[in-house]
Amino acid sequence: MKKFKFFLILILFSGILLVCPYLVYGQGGTEDPCQSNDLICLENPLKYDNVNDIINAIASLLATIAIPLSILIIIWGGIQIMTAGGSEERLKQGKKAIMWAVIGFAIVTLARFLVGLVTEILAK
Repeated sequence: MKKFKFFLILILFSGILLVCPYLVYGQGGTEDPCQSNDLICLENPLKYDNVNDIINAIASLLATIAIPLSILIIIWGGIQIMTAGGSEERLKQGKKAIMWAVIGFAIVTLARFLVGLVTEILAK
């Protein structure tokens, strides 16, 4: 019986939270609420207006950082292989560095592609 009451209260509370925004926006009016003197409004500190722009900016930033970093790691792995001097351990480390750098580059490239694809699908 206690579980039933808990779930009933949870469902009612969730329903109220889902309905309240519609009641507030359903009051009508086309004027900007921030123009009223009795309201305190904050300006958007971001230069983006929606979530899609923020996700695209984050993906671009990560790609800007990850692509040169992967190139540097590939170069470092090549240097390790060239200077291994017969050491199997350094040869393995160099190969592993190159492998993970290529995998990281592929993931970053695929992520940018997927962000663009999802943005296109959601825009329609």
